[in-house]
Amino acid sequence: MSEVSADGPSLEGQQKQPATVPQLTSLDDLIIVHSLDPITNELKINFLFIAENEEVYYGRTSKAPEDMTLSDFAEALERIADDELFPELPKDTPLTIAPREIEGKVFYKRPGLLQYQPGQDTGTPGLVFSETLIMEQLSKDPHPNIVRYYGCRVRRGRIVAICIDKHEETLGQLALTEKFASIDHESLFKSVHSAVEHLHGMGLAHNDINPDNILLDNDQNPVLIDFGSCQPFGKRLQTLGTPGWTDGVFWTSEKQHDIFALNKLRDWLKDPHEAEELTEKLEIADNSASPARKWNFDR
Repeated sequence: MSEVSADGPSLEGQQKQPATVPQLTSLDDLIIVHSLDPITNELKINFLFIAENEEVYYGRTSKAPEDMTLSDFAEALERIADDELFPELPKDTPLTIAPREIEGKVFYKRPGLLQYQPGQDTGTPGLVFSETLIMEQLSKDPHPNIVRYYGCRVRRGRIVAICIDKHEETLGQLALTEKFASIDHESLFKSVHSAVEHLHGMGLAHNDINPDNILLDNDQNPVLIDFGSCQPFGKRLQTLGTPGWTDGVFWTSEKQHDIFALNKLRDWLKDPHEAEELTEKLEIADNSASPARKWNFDR
C-alpha cells in the first residue's frame, strides 16, 4: 500500500482516494474463522489476509461464505494497524534479524490472529516481543530437541514474525497415522524430557507441553516448539496452557506445570486415543469451572 510523503503534493480540495483493495486469487488466500455472537447467537464469519509485505487485513460478515464472491471478501477487508499486532524493534535491546537468504526456507511464526477483534486490546505486540526474547535466549544455549531460531523478521521497523525451522508434522498428527506405532516412544519421550530439563536448567518453564507443540524432523526426532508461554519460574503469564494438559488454572510460570504435562505425555504415548478421551473430559470440566482466560492466540 503506497504512502504519501509529508512533502508530497497537497490533497486539499481533492477527493479522498479509496483504500487499496487487496488482490485475492482464491479463498485459500484467506484465514476464515467461524464464530457465534455471544449476544445475538448469530453466526459470524471473520476472515484475515496477510499480504506479501506482512500487512494484515481483517473482514467480517454474517453472510454464508458460499453466498459471497471473491470480490465481496476483498472489498470487506480493512487494514489492521501495525501497532495492534507487531511490536517495534527496540533500540536498546540487540536482537537477531533473520537473514534474507533464508526466506521461503523457514517457518514464519506470526502473531496469533484467530481471535482478533477490532478495537479489542489482546496484548498481542507484547506477546510477540516476549516470545522473541525467549527465542533469543534459547538460541544462545541451543538443544537438539528445541526448535532452531534464525532471528526475527522485521518490516516497517516492527517485528512481524519469528523465523524458526520448518517441520511438516506434529506428534498429534502422527498419532492419527499408522506410522505412530513404528516409532520408538520411549526414545521420543526421553528426548522431549531432555529438552524440558534443559529449559529448567536455564530457569525457564515451557508451560504448554502437549503433542501439538512437538514436531517431528525428517529422522522422527521430536522438536519442542511454541514458546509463547515460556517464562522464567515465578513470572506472571499472559497466556495459558492447553486445556487437558495442565494441572488446573495457573497464572505464573512454574516447573510443576511441565512435570505434569510430561507425565501425561508418557501415558499418552502408550495410548493416545484413550488419553484424548480423558483430555476431552478434563477440558469440559476445566472450561466449566474456570473464569474467563486469555488463551495463547498462536494456535
